[in-house]
Amino acid sequence: MVYNFNIPAAKNLVEEMENEVKIFPNPVINVLNIELESKIQSILGAKLLDMTGRIMYDHKFLMKEGLHSMSIDMQAFANGSYLLQIYENGKLTSNTKVQNLK
Repeated sequence: MVYNFNIPAAKNLVEEMENEVKIFPNPVINVLNIELESKIQSILGAKLLDMTGRIMYDHKFLMKEGLHSMSIDMQAFANGSYLLQIYENGKLTSNTKVQNLK
């Protein structure tokens, strides 16, 4: 039995589904900035968890193609480490440790 795979087509599909994520500054003092660039329309979610797993921030939005930015006011949160999780269509795509130094 012989299987033929179209590797370039599979590569293009993966590239279309990826979003580029930039998180800055890290460590953060006041406001955490998130820049997302999407090649396709998708539902994105951003969750900020403390180190015990408690959800401190949870936001979902429809993101069209292009560059989008959002920010999280970190002044309300205690100093320490947090996990910022970015979801695309319900799938975890980014998991970044963020240090809050307010």
